[in-house]
Amino acid sequence: MQQDYQGPGTEGQMRILTFPNVRTYTWQPQQDITTYELALCMPLMAVGTTPDGWTQMDAMYDALPAKARRHWSLEGKAEARL
Repeated sequence: MQQDYQGPGTEGQMRILTFPNVRTYTWQPQQDITTYELALCMPLMAVGTTPDGWTQMDAMYDALPAKARRHWSLEGKAEARL
């Protein structure tokens, strides 16, 4: 598998990872994001740029509180979760 990192997207979005049959995590910060929520999301953004980061994304996302998860959009198959 190859990591597909794309820089800042349209309207403040940033697609972190894209793999066939695996979820895609897209950073979509809401207008009312707090610095605390941003800080909670930073490790997920950082690991998404590493070569083997895709193996950790699901667990890290699941560990985020709901107030931080609302800034992410997930695409892909649920059964693809590792």
